[in-house]
Amino acid sequence: MFSNLSLKQKILGGGLLPLLLVGMVNIIGLINFNGVVDSYTQVSHTYQVTEMGDEIEKAAFNMEAGERGYILTGNLTYLEPYIKGSQAYPVLIKDLKQITRNKESLEALIEAEKSLNTWKNIHDKYIQKRKELNNSPHINDIMSALVGQRKGKPYFDAFRVQMKIFETKEKSLLNIRVKDASSVVQMTNDVIIFGTLIALLLAILIVIFMVKMIIAPILIIKEAAMKISKGEMNIVINIDSQDELGQMAEAFKEMMDSLNNIANIAHQLGQGNFNVIAIKRSDKDIIGEALQNMIINLNSIMQDLKEGTFALNSATNEILATTAQVSSGASQTFSAVSQTSASIEQIK
Repeated sequence: MFSNLSLKQKILGGGLLPLLLVGMVNIIGLINFNGVVDSYTQVSHTYQVTEMGDEIEKAAFNMEAGERGYILTGNLTYLEPYIKGSQAYPVLIKDLKQITRNKESLEALIEAEKSLNTWKNIHDKYIQKRKELNNSPHINDIMSALVGQRKGKPYFDAFRVQMKIFETKEKSLLNIRVKDASSVVQMTNDVIIFGTLIALLLAILIVIFMVKMIIAPILIIKEAAMKISKGEMNIVINIDSQDELGQMAEAFKEMMDSLNNIANIAHQLGQGNFNVIAIKRSDKDIIGEALQNMIINLNSIMQDLKEGTFALNSATNEILATTAQVSSGASQTFSAVSQTSASIEQIK
């Protein structure tokens, strides 16, 4: 099937096939690259989620420390972390719930929010009580007894447990995504490296194949042309191809047939055979036309020679007849002279 293709199609096919393979490798690499980008986007997203979880815990710990400091001292300066944390964590949890995609992590975050809200409600009351009893002489005993009840501790502990669950789930998910991203990167590298190597190997094989399919026939035709230029006509060209080189080989065969025919005609003419026939292969066959004209002229010359020879033979025969007559007359004259001489002798 490949041998039936034209030379142009072979060259284009041989050149486009490695390019096609390289293009496929690039497409696969691009697809994998998009996968890498997506994987690292997910990794980045998980990092963002865990960082926001850390910010929520930090805000809660600041609230706990600030609330405890204020309860024990009554110094409003200690309330600043509590107030900032109280303002920050609802916003952080709201934003975090919007970007958290893992179901278990989201459930843990919701439970942590509930626990922290309950803890805050309890300790808001402690703070309010501390403000109301700020000038009471028994404030320390009252607040110590109130804090000693530890009503908020189970909720804060529950908050920490849920946040720990949230953190564990997200870190587990992070490890999986990092592993997936590394796997995609490795696969992309393998596809690019091995795909490129295969493309190069294919290009080398195509070059070798093209040399065999194109260069080799050209060399055969070149060798045949050199032999023809030296007068050698018994040449065999074996090119099994339907492309331009195969057509060129067929043209060479026809040319050799034509030259052999011309040589045979010349040989026949040299042997004196003027009855050979020269056939014009086309209207532009100058050599065939010249051979035809030459054979016609030679036949005409030979006809003239035959006619001249016949006339020469006829003239020669007439000359011989005349000579015979002259010879006969000379004999008769000689006989008459002899008789006259005898008569003269008798008269004497």
